[in-house]
Amino acid sequence: MFCYENILELSYENVLSVGTTISGVWKRSSTSTCTCVLALLMTCCYFSIIDCPKNTFSIQIILKLNYFLCVGRFKSQLISRKLYIKSTETIQKNIIIVAKMKSYMLLACVVMLAVFSVDAGAYLDVLKINAPADKTAPVKDYGNNYGNNKRRHVAALQKAGLYDAYLALAVAIGMQETNTFDPADYDHTKTGDSTYYSAFNFNRDMMTRQGIQLSNNMNTWAGIDSVAAACKKMVTNYGVNGFLNYERGGYQAWKDGVSYDAAGYRNSIASIVRYLENDRSLLTDNRRVEMSTPHQ
Repeated sequence: MFCYENILELSYENVLSVGTTISGVWKRSSTSTCTCVLALLMTCCYFSIIDCPKNTFSIQIILKLNYFLCVGRFKSQLISRKLYIKSTETIQKNIIIVAKMKSYMLLACVVMLAVFSVDAGAYLDVLKINAPADKTAPVKDYGNNYGNNKRRHVAALQKAGLYDAYLALAVAIGMQETNTFDPADYDHTKTGDSTYYSAFNFNRDMMTRQGIQLSNNMNTWAGIDSVAAACKKMVTNYGVNGFLNYERGGYQAWKDGVSYDAAGYRNSIASIVRYLENDRSLLTDNRRVEMSTPHQ
């Protein structure tokens, strides 16, 4: 059965098969009808991207928008007609019905291209950090060792499910907290609930409140996957600003949002994110944004 709702189940092979079948009636179709078929195939192809593991916020928005534009308006019509692709004659009838959806599908394709052209949206617009992103800093090459360490962390963060803006947020914190991106390069002077773990200097209290199991492995390369998973859990549960406040000044800053110059820290992280947004290669190359943020 080829109901529009089943497009979500199409693979690339299915789309190619449909395209091959329709090609038999292509020459006998009008220009307008051919355009509709092309629009349908483009829509099918774009729907099949949901098989991609990077199911980002942008894709979800496009799916909802296309459902509203194409399916929502014609759902009852399509279901009542019970579209089937069984023969050339049936395909021709289906194309006539699809022609009525031409403008809506083309609009959805245009929106799709427009959204993907900005790569899942501006980082700062997604994160909504409660601070301006107006600070400047030198951007310097720290060498291959730094770059390799950063790339290993990025791979772990992506494995944990952090992409786009949230990946940039984590990398910005790493740039701020260390100039090596080495898990062992954490602040050893902290004790008790303030004890730090990993290159991100996550403190004990912020992690235990989320039920995260602590281990000294977090300060080694063997623990970067668990650190990345902890990062995702905390930014999800605390929210971006709560997460940054806790990172900066522990429980007190998390509660009031101002202790230990939490606002200044948010300002610095937002500014680093702006650099990453403007130059995506900074996420994985050997450079570091040397943002100055005096601790208070």
